[in-house]
Amino acid sequence: MEAALPPDRLAAVAALTRDRVAAKRATWDRWNLLAEAERVCAAIRCRTPRDRTVMIDAVATAAETQSVPLKEYRYSVPANALPHLRRGAQGVFDFHGSRLYTDAATLASEEAVMAARDDDGGPAIRATAAMEALASYKHHGMFGLHSDQRAAASEVLLSGNRLDAVVGPAGTGKTTTLGAVKAAWESEFGTGSVVGLAPAAASAEVLGRELSMVTENVAKWLYESVGRGASQRAERFFAAEERLVNSGAANTPLAQEATRLAAEQNRWRFHPNQLVVDDEASMVSTLQLSALVHQAGMRAPKFSWSVIRPNWMPSMPAACSAGWTGKAKPPD
Repeated sequence: MEAALPPDRLAAVAALTRDRVAAKRATWDRWNLLAEAERVCAAIRCRTPRDRTVMIDAVATAAETQSVPLKEYRYSVPANALPHLRRGAQGVFDFHGSRLYTDAATLASEEAVMAARDDDGGPAIRATAAMEALASYKHHGMFGLHSDQRAAASEVLLSGNRLDAVVGPAGTGKTTTLGAVKAAWESEFGTGSVVGLAPAAASAEVLGRELSMVTENVAKWLYESVGRGASQRAERFFAAEERLVNSGAANTPLAQEATRLAAEQNRWRFHPNQLVVDDEASMVSTLQLSALVHQAGMRAPKFSWSVIRPNWMPSMPAACSAGWTGKAKPPD
């Protein structure tokens, strides 16, 4: 085929490329777009290698124009810049392919996450109950909290923020801190008032074992609560309900099926005064974090995130929003 794609097809392929990159990371550069364009266009055959290079470059360029540029001023050259800081019309720090981009959906998701961090209308526990629970807490019945762990746990328990983050490098005791938070929270709101989430099934299993609670991975939770699992369950529920109404008589199996489906859906919902512990939140995409926050907003629970060094891996999808949650403070 010719190297040049028709304009409408080029725009569609570029949009798909951008969307796929956005699903993996909060920010991206031209090299990310080029790599994804190669994957998207893998089935398109070209006459020569040069034709393919031209096509991939065109797709990446179009995807750049469809993205939102970040910090454009960083790449501008001041009028009074010294000669050794210029390279023609460009600055010496404007490396090819180094400009960062995001998209409107990611920015909106981050704004929703930050709004939850600044919302102090969430549940909290009594100060005396929190201090007593933290003072008596022993991880696995063996050792208590260090002063920094106790300070982080008390901040989460007493702040009243809809979302709080415990930020620190791996191995510094974030999960232990969350265990103390869980124990204190359940002392106030009862057993089962804490639910755990993690980025993968394996890490969810570890979190559940460490904190002795029910846990799920984030993708599974979203699938069952608002995704295809929820819609399929709703279809079966309404079908059973319609058959029950049309039967005109008591139908125990149908009634039991409808009740079972309703109970199953209720299992995948957040509840008031519930604490949602999301371990390793920096490994969860910004879009997923925003979806969880949106669900929480409808049911008024509280989120507590464990974040592994927000700038540890810049390519991680949620590094931007998860990191800022640990730095932001409610407005005065």
